[in-house]
Amino acid sequence: MKNNEVIRRQGYSASNGYQKLTEDFTELFTGFEGVSIEKTEASEDGTVTDQVKIFLDKNKKMYLLIVPSSDTIVRVSFHLGNGTKENESWIYVDQRANKADKLSYNFVRTPYGAAFSTLVNSTANNVSLSDGYLQSYFTTFETNDGRTVNGFIYCVLPKEETSNYNPTSYIATEEHDILEGVELAKCFLGNTANQTVLVNASSYTKPMVCNHLYKKVQSEDNKYGLVELNNRKFISGSHYCLECGEEE
Repeated sequence: MKNNEVIRRQGYSASNGYQKLTEDFTELFTGFEGVSIEKTEASEDGTVTDQVKIFLDKNKKMYLLIVPSSDTIVRVSFHLGNGTKENESWIYVDQRANKADKLSYNFVRTPYGAAFSTLVNSTANNVSLSDGYLQSYFTTFETNDGRTVNGFIYCVLPKEETSNYNPTSYIATEEHDILEGVELAKCFLGNTANQTVLVNASSYTKPMVCNHLYKKVQSEDNKYGLVELNNRKFISGSHYCLECGEEE
């Protein structure tokens, strides 16, 4: 798929929402180092159900799980290890909403990672989803001893960069044992500034930083999508900006 361009899917019907989402996510994540994808199809006797696992590291410690849902068309969750405790070993990264006729979402890939939005269920074909709803980020972290590890960040609330909800994001890497919760509101100065200020995204419990994903310290109001800052291009989503790169 093309790099540095937000792709928008609007109004997929409930009958093929799972199929289209898994096709898009397979294309989105294919080719990143350490990533692999396993698809399971439902058995005739019902003992096995449809699911897609997107493993985000070579040791298969982190993965996205995509399953069809009778309640919300499809569900997407992020898992770290084999634990069963929600918000510690796994989290939902979609939107908890009632089932409707249509499914909409945005996603983007750059040479340095990928981002995707929450999933929006509606009865309309033409739902326009702000890039401020890009809430999930996959990229690499660099440890203090120079190693590169894959990581994942999920922002609980879209666009709400000054929210007091606690915590407002989760960070995980292949080096984490449990999900790391971060109160993003305490890391943010404001959203009424006349310029956007970025710092490298980092883990607070592990000595590692991102070289191509940046945390917003302050931002211009509603400045999302493809932006240019100091002659560099980024995809600006919820709380973070993912750096773009040159097209091949």
